[in-house]
Amino acid sequence: MYRNIQILIAIFGLFYMAGALTFLLTPQGADSSPLFQQIGILLGVYALLDLVRINGKTKVALERYAAILLLVAYAAFSILWAVDPDLATKRVGALFLTFTFGVWLAESFRASHILNLMLAALVAACIASFVAIFAFPEFGIHQATNVINEESVGAWRGMYNHKNDFGRMAALTVVLGTVMALNRRKGRLYYVAIVGMALVLVAGSVSSQAILLSILGAGTAVLAMFLRWRTAAERAMVLLFLVPFSIVAVLLANI
Repeated sequence: MYRNIQILIAIFGLFYMAGALTFLLTPQGADSSPLFQQIGILLGVYALLDLVRINGKTKVALERYAAILLLVAYAAFSILWAVDPDLATKRVGALFLTFTFGVWLAESFRASHILNLMLAALVAACIASFVAIFAFPEFGIHQATNVINEESVGAWRGMYNHKNDFGRMAALTVVLGTVMALNRRKGRLYYVAIVGMALVLVAGSVSSQAILLSILGAGTAVLAMFLRWRTAAERAMVLLFLVPFSIVAVLLANI
């Protein structure tokens, strides 16, 4: 029973951290809503308390996370020279709670399970976005009254404030779904269906960033699987030819 609760909290936490609740709770697109902050605090505190429970049974080796903890500590020291110490303190607190949630995920689930949880959270965000787009178009689609550029009118934004944020979430779903479809025979059609659903959202977002990320991410996953069965010389040759392609891709991304 408790394991099921952990799974549900993990999926909800990843759904929350993917930004799928930000626009719903803060229509202005900021994350300053008290309710939004309270949800984040509750997730972080739960993770911390559960880590204490886990630590009583199996020692959590904090040295494994020392490098990341140093970055969090550096962020905490930045409060000393911050222009707005109050805001910096809030941000550092949020960073520490997010770090705690990440450590809790790593200690509570195997890597393959974390991928499942991530995909479940992203699929939930995709489904919620479909509902927003077709059932509440004034919320889920850019209207003439809520865009800066007229070209964005009609673009899908789902549960997000802007089509680019929405597109990146859908593109990440494409990449993760592709990786899992390539590596898991069981349920492969399920993963392919998820990729197809996410591609529809990428297309609806009309976000060039999302389109490029989907192509490059999924293409890299396919290439990695192909190279797995090649010789060392063949891998080196492919990687050498990828250098000019990567340069062009970076230039296109900047444009």
